[in-house]
Amino acid sequence: MTDKRVLYRKYRGQKLADIIGQDHITKSLKQAVEKDRIAHAYLFAGPRGVGKTSVARILVHLVNDLAYSGQVEHLDIIEIDAASNRRIDEIRDLRDKIHIAPTSAKYKVYIIDEVHMLTKEAFNALLKTLEEPPAHAIFILATTEPHKLPPTIISRTQRHNFKTIGHKDLIKGLKQIAKQESVTVDEDVLELIAEHSDGSFRDAISIFEQITSDKKLDIEAAREILGVAKNEVISQLLIACFSGKTSEIYKLLDELYNFGSTAPVISSQLISELRNLIRQEPDSAKEYLSLIEELLHVPQSADPRTRLEASLVGCSLDNMTVTPKAKDFDESDWTVIIKAVKEKSPTLYAVLRMAQADLDKSKLTLTFKFPFHQKKLQSNVNMDLLTEVASAALDRDIRVATKVDPKLKGGLDGVLNTFGGGEVVDYE
Repeated sequence: MTDKRVLYRKYRGQKLADIIGQDHITKSLKQAVEKDRIAHAYLFAGPRGVGKTSVARILVHLVNDLAYSGQVEHLDIIEIDAASNRRIDEIRDLRDKIHIAPTSAKYKVYIIDEVHMLTKEAFNALLKTLEEPPAHAIFILATTEPHKLPPTIISRTQRHNFKTIGHKDLIKGLKQIAKQESVTVDEDVLELIAEHSDGSFRDAISIFEQITSDKKLDIEAAREILGVAKNEVISQLLIACFSGKTSEIYKLLDELYNFGSTAPVISSQLISELRNLIRQEPDSAKEYLSLIEELLHVPQSADPRTRLEASLVGCSLDNMTVTPKAKDFDESDWTVIIKAVKEKSPTLYAVLRMAQADLDKSKLTLTFKFPFHQKKLQSNVNMDLLTEVASAALDRDIRVATKVDPKLKGGLDGVLNTFGGGEVVDYE
């Protein structure tokens, strides 16, 4: 008979070894069971979808020496969802029945999920039970918000902190599911799923199921289903921000919205790219952090689109300046160069629009305000293309060099100027 359960239920862990990314907890609990050192109250705290409930169910079956198939079907294992049973009446009922001996198991176990949702009165009632639990009772409290629990409750539990699951573990787990489901998935698709699951294996499995209905899926189809923009477009959006090109921002956002991207997804991608840039360019962190702070508010905003646009346009206005012309480089030559580049590479064209150019005989020096822009230009492909186009436009062999000047003003649409200082990186 075909198993038609959703995948995250179908592949819910049935033993501690099945739980991914929580070895620090599963090893500790396994040793405790083997040495018969069972606590009477546990607190499982951590993000959603990382295995708290699964570990709780596995643990209670282990301590009771019961077989576990992924379903809870034993009278002595009671699960309570505090989100829907948060009143004092439910906890009083628990207190009345906790003293009744287990029907057949060694322990009567209560798993209270989202325990932070209990009312103050319910917490007080639960506390009295935790203070003097019967020998046959075990409590496992699970929560995504441990800070909302009274300290008196926390102090009477053995706490285990679950963590978000790393990309490697997520991908490893998804590969195992793909094999079981006879699904062919490219590595870059799994990487994409890992990036957008927020460290939750449950979310990763749900995304995997959503995008693999055709049994084979490539990265472009996966991006379209998830509404995830290409990294190239995200880079262009940041370039437009830091070059003061407001009209370009709206053009790119319209493109992303038409593709199916949402403001929260776009903001998340922008934040991810900015974080990477800060790691690569610590000296430019201040410039990027202000935009990150703005973007963090987008998902929770009442109007995410407007909040995203306001954040990006605000950044654009901060970087909009005017620059005088250079004396020794004909602006028309530079216009010819960047227009020729645009036909071959729109991304490189967007970078060059922020450069301020100076030609000294056969050496073309491009100055940028941010290291981010310099690095975008310095790939071999981009430098080869620019050298080829510039040499053809000026009818002589041109050598390209780049430098960064944090004090630079301008860099818009190929406006020209000469600058001194800054480290020059020659491209040979």
